[in-house]
Amino acid sequence: MDQGLVSEFRWTVALEAALFFSVLSWLLTERGWPADGPYEFALAVLIGASAATLLCHVLPAFCAESLRLFSTTRIGRLARWPIGAWFSFGAAVTLIQLCRLMASMGVLQRDAEFLYGPKPRMWKIIAWAIAGFWVLASTALAWRANRWRRFAIALSLLAGFGLAVSSIPANWSGLWIRNRQMISENGLNEPWLVIKGMLMAAAPAVVLALRIGQMRLSPRRIWLSGLYGVWIPLAASVTFISFERMAGARLYWKPSVPIEFFCAFVWIGEVQSTWAAVLWPLSLTMLGSCVLHAVWIRDLTGAWPWSWQKTLAVGTLAVTACLTVSPFQWAIYRPYWLWSILGGSLALVFIRLATHRA
Repeated sequence: MDQGLVSEFRWTVALEAALFFSVLSWLLTERGWPADGPYEFALAVLIGASAATLLCHVLPAFCAESLRLFSTTRIGRLARWPIGAWFSFGAAVTLIQLCRLMASMGVLQRDAEFLYGPKPRMWKIIAWAIAGFWVLASTALAWRANRWRRFAIALSLLAGFGLAVSSIPANWSGLWIRNRQMISENGLNEPWLVIKGMLMAAAPAVVLALRIGQMRLSPRRIWLSGLYGVWIPLAASVTFISFERMAGARLYWKPSVPIEFFCAFVWIGEVQSTWAAVLWPLSLTMLGSCVLHAVWIRDLTGAWPWSWQKTLAVGTLAVTACLTVSPFQWAIYRPYWLWSILGGSLALVFIRLATHRA
């Protein structure tokens, strides 16, 4: 491998890992409660991490050559337009939603009407301006491989990993106590939803697996990259956050407050006495996810020659995505889009098998 390809391979694997240490993944995998069925929880993590690695990294990487059918056959050329439009649309909506959430966290959610009621329009304008900056920055980082992209990915990964690891000693005492306001903890562990959430959290990484597959690496390197980029980060992230969510809820939970992944980080606000210490680091964890979703758009549209048709298509995509963004700030993913990615991964396997036999 030449030096440029090695650098591209490393940042791709790092971006995969950054996806799992982020708010985007923690929202989807927060249904674990290790104290209620520890063996079921451990089994769910093992199954979820293994299935996600196989379906969202290994198989797409091995089957990446099947994408050539979408440019070399008539049916493929006809099918790639609606398929590309759907995946581009989902990526654009999620990118804008993520950047909007990052911006809201940046202004300490002063723009959030669903939390505090009507707010001055100034905060909404500021939040949307910050969101626009993050959209442009993420798109620029996805289009050009430079040291700024490496810095952004490293910053996002370090922020997420640092939050997850530092919360272990901070919430440690919560593992050994019971919250008197919690009548029971039975039923809080939902192994099937943990597995489902891990698969959905890993789905956006398929585009990176396709990139790795097009690098023509050895099977051993593909498997190892799946281990380092998906299996270990995903399993570690889900395990850390599940234990910390449980411990944080035991320490700080009060009735009428939802038990969600945010419980793992309440200790930061308790120590620092300011929500900025919680929200700003959490917002940084989403920077890598923003770049990843911009990569989707770049890979799906990057081969188009610039013309008035492409300008019109990209403009239509941007406007449609902005109009589709949910006003509910935490609704940052689209289940149908994520499941369609997983379905597309399986479809590549079938195409590969069919063409190989032919």
